[in-house]
Amino acid sequence: RFVLWAWGISSRVKLVVSRFTRGSHLSLFLLGILGVTGCAFAVGLAAPSPACLGLRLRGGYEEACTSGKKMSDEKAEGTVFYETFEFKDKEVKIKQDTLKGHAAILWDAARVLAKYLEVHPADWNGKRVLDLGSGCGLTAICLGVLGAKVTMTELPNCTDVLQENAAANLAAGGAWDVRECVWGKPGEVTSWGQVADLGQEWDYVVGSDLIYSDDSTPHLIETLVSCMSESCEFIMSMELRRARDKDFFTNLQKRGFSFRKIPSEEQHPVYQAEEIGVFSIRKKPPHEQPLGALEQIQE
Repeated sequence: RFVLWAWGISSRVKLVVSRFTRGSHLSLFLLGILGVTGCAFAVGLAAPSPACLGLRLRGGYEEACTSGKKMSDEKAEGTVFYETFEFKDKEVKIKQDTLKGHAAILWDAARVLAKYLEVHPADWNGKRVLDLGSGCGLTAICLGVLGAKVTMTELPNCTDVLQENAAANLAAGGAWDVRECVWGKPGEVTSWGQVADLGQEWDYVVGSDLIYSDDSTPHLIETLVSCMSESCEFIMSMELRRARDKDFFTNLQKRGFSFRKIPSEEQHPVYQAEEIGVFSIRKKPPHEQPLGALEQIQE
């Protein structure tokens, strides 16, 4: 669990370093030092400190550290810690637990997506939103705060932290729910469990860092095929870690989807990163040409 935490910290520092050493061998050298130092530092700790999370922000080092001071007021217990995330004029408190794996950690792509939705021109009040791979629930909770009717989903036996965060930030009995969800064709049985039918009543589908496994990505596409109508928009953020992650977009187009990468000027001015793309994805009518070009996706 300490290595998992150290990996998260070192990856967040990576962007700050790359801003000042872009394209140089010094960047690689410093990142190597950071990675070794992070793992060594983690071994000596009994619990992770959240005070420096959220550093992978364009020009946002000072703002992130200021926000981190708020997080340090929370007492970490064992592997559990909290982050206070500012959204609009509200604060969202997110619990994380490094012992419970990747689904219980708040990754930077979720921060970038939530802040993009903060500046997105949509009126979220009353909108029906499906959040795929919700993790800690930041994105859906932020939209719920704005009045959206949000359904948060995560793999079976991985919803404990998600449920706690939703209950802590959204009104009891409000227009939100948490569901266990296995991706794929409705009714089929996969190694993760049986795939449920999510319906097609959604105005929006959202998700962050969903492209991480060659095994799960084809099942994600099947879920999008079954749960999205032509009027639905899928807003997704992802960190491109491997060149073959681009295959997701190629396969989307083969299944009748179009996509558009959101340019940096349309994103939050601070909460954005070159490594993290934000995409708008739709089912396209047969006569419509794809909006996306793979050249838009930078490695």
